[in-house]
Amino acid sequence: MTTQYKLYINGEFRDTDEKQKIINPATGEVIAEVAMASVKDAEAAIEAARNAFDNGPWAKMPL
Repeated sequence: MTTQYKLYINGEFRDTDEKQKIINPATGEVIAEVAMASVKDAEAAIEAARNAFDNGPWAKMPL
């Protein structure tokens, strides 16, 4: 069975239409499939990270 990896954005796993197969070069066997992020996915991840940084516990940490 091939391991499937999804994107993890804003506390949720997300599937995508485009996948990349990871191949074991020694055997040629597909060992995993990874979700490929789109520009929209990247923008959502950046927005979630910015929000977590500005409004999460990091913003209140003393230096």
